[in-house]
Formats: sequence, C-alpha cells, structure tokens
Amino acid sequence: MFFKDQLAQQFIAVPDSAKHQLIYKWPNNSIKKLSAAIVDADEQALFVSRGMVVGKFGPGRYSLDAKEWPFLGGIVDWATDGNAYRAELFFVSTKQFPNEKFGAKLDNVIDPRTNLVVTLRMYGEYAVRVTDPEKLVLELTGTGQTDSNEDILNWVDQLIVKSLRHFVTSQITAGAWPVLGLATFLPEIETNGVSAVNKELEQYGLVVPKFGNVDVSLSDEDAAQLKTLSKDTAYSQLAGSFGAYVAGSALIGAGEGMAKGEGGNPALLAAGLGVGGGMGSAYAANPSVPVPPAGSPPNQPADGGAAAASRTCVKCSAALSPDARFCPECGSPQTATCVKCGAALSPGSKFCGECGTAQTAPEQTPAAEAPTPTPPAAETPAPEPPSAQPPAPPAPPAPETPEEPGS
Repeated sequence: MFFKDQLAQQFIAVPDSAKHQLIYKWPNNSIKKLSAAIVDADEQALFVSRGMVVGKFGPGRYSLDAKEWPFLGGIVDWATDGNAYRAELFFVSTKQFPNEKFGAKLDNVIDPRTNLVVTLRMYGEYAVRVTDPEKLVLELTGTGQTDSNEDILNWVDQLIVKSLRHFVTSQITAGAWPVLGLATFLPEIETNGVSAVNKELEQYGLVVPKFGNVDVSLSDEDAAQLKTLSKDTAYSQLAGSFGAYVAGSALIGAGEGMAKGEGGNPALLAAGLGVGGGMGSAYAANPSVPVPPAGSPPNQPADGGAAAASRTCVKCSAALSPDARFCPECGSPQTATCVKCGAALSPGSKFCGECGTAQTAPEQTPAAEAPTPTPPAAETPAPEPPSAQPPAPPAPPAPETPEEPGS
C-alpha cells in the first residue's frame, strides 16, 4: 500500500475521467519534489501561488526539480525540509469543445407591425475554446476547486444570451426585422452574435468560434395570435373593411352551424346589421338594384319578395298588397265563390275544389269582372202613394182680359 501511494505521487496528470473538462485542478497543493508532470498535447499546466502564475508547462513530460525549473525554488514547502513544493496546479485544455447547448427567453418585445407584446425565445449550439489559460485561471476560475465544466459553461451561456438579446431586440424595435419570419435573419444573427459574444469573453481567455442550429422563435400562443391577426388583416383588405370581413365571417359561421344542425349563431344579428349597412350602400350606389319590401322578413328569399310584390288586380291590373281582398283602385273583390256550396275559388276556376260543381260563365266570372256601372239618368220623382181622400177638384182657369180697342 505504501508503495502504491508513493508511485501515485510520482506522476501528476489529468485523469481520463476529467479529459472532457476545460480546466482541471490537481487535488493536492503539496507537490512532491522530483515528481513527473505529464502535460498532453492539447493542455497547459499552470503553477499558481498567492494569486499569481509563477510558472507554466506546455505539452510534454517534466521532472519537478528546482534545479531544472528555477521558478520552483520560489514555492518550496520548507515544512517538508524542502522535499515538496507548495502551489495550486491547474491543467487547462486548449482544444475546442463543440456542441455546447444554450437556450433561454430573450425578452418581451413590441411587434412594430401589430403593436402586440410578444415573447421571444432563443435556442442553439456553440463551440468554445480557451485562448489564454492565464486569464481563465486568474479572472474566472480563481483558486476555487473546479472539477467540471458546468459553472464555466453556464456563465458562457449567460453571456451569449445577454449579447444576442441586445442585438436581436434592437433590430426588431427599430423596425428593421419583423417578429414573424426571423429565420430569414439567422445568418446575420449568428455572424453578429459571434462578434458580440467574443468581445465579452476576450477578457476571460475564451472564444466562441461559431454558433450552430440557432433558432429565434415566439411562444406557441404568441405565434398563433400573430398568424390570426395577419390573416384577419389580409382578409379585411380584400373585403374592403374589417367590419365587412367580420360580418361575412359571422354569416359563414352561422351557415356552417345551421348546416350541422347547431341552430343559429348569436353573432348573426350583429353581423346582419353590418351586412344590411353594406347592402344599403350598394343600393345607394346602384339605384337599379331592386330593394326588398320593408315588410318582408329578414330571411325571406329575394324571389319570394318579388312574387309577393307582383300581385295585381284581376280586373284593372293595379298593384295589390299580398293580403288585399279588394282592389284599392276599382274596388273589385279578388276572390270568387262556388255557385253551389259557397266555397272560395281562385279567379278563373272552372270547377269547385270542394264539391266539384261546374261553374257557369256568370258565376265563374268574379264580381270584379262585372260591367262598369253607367251613370244614372235624371232622377224621376217616385209616384206618391194613393191617398185615402178623394182628389181635390182642379182650379178654375183664370179669366181672360178683354183686348182694348185700337190695340
């Protein structure tokens, strides 16, 4: 057991379980003199004492002896009689780490075309690489124990979202980009995003060479809302106004509902008002279009209204209302009766629909077809009834006046 412990202390290197990490810290600050430090081809080893990098090794194998590496003389652990060096030893990987994922809510922005507040989300992948191991250790990691990439990469994720949030939202609020269709600008987002992120990462010795599979999208609810609004706007322009589009949609919905046996649509009345206003405008623009009678019900077909309005007198052909029994012009009745049973007959009927009696010409002709009465002659005084008393004797004739001579 003692031999194994001594052998383990002779070799200092990154274990296989930590090869995927950006940085690995040797767990023991007391490093035995003459130990062998093994640095892989994509690594650098840094000795840190009192917050300063006192020495570093590139790829290779090194014997830790102050005679060969003078900087080790400044970190001798005198408590061990000079048999060890006291320092923090960091192994930093310089290879590129691809396929790191990020994603978060960008911000709530106002769509300049609809004035709706929507939520933007961003997802994607990136690659990261260490360009300056000393900056990474001193500025970001410090002297804390770091056994995984989680803390460093979470911090990189936050910087990426921060940089892209500012770039994307500034383009949208300025009206340069629409909210719907941001996929068109993904190449520009990736290019400008890399530049913006690397400005932030430079001071920490890190670089993001590229992004991949970046997607800026809306929440499902906001996307559905904007699509609906865009459709309504387009249809309103085709219909001439939003009111006309709403009225037409309501009528279509009501028709579909009634076709399915679901009854009328409560919105049909309001829609009908809008449609009625549109029809009124059409009649004003084109007076030749026949206007339905005011008394006709709203759902009465146009043909029925025309048939009711075309009823005329059987004699003088004057226009009649649908329920008129006499002509307002000539006074002729508009119905005939059977000569036998008195049942009502349509004008011109040859047989009675109730008793089957043939209608003679006089009875067949309705009263409305009787000849026009002629003006009455001068009134003749009616003879007085005979009196019970004898008639008075006639008056005697007046005496003649004698002619004067010489006349």
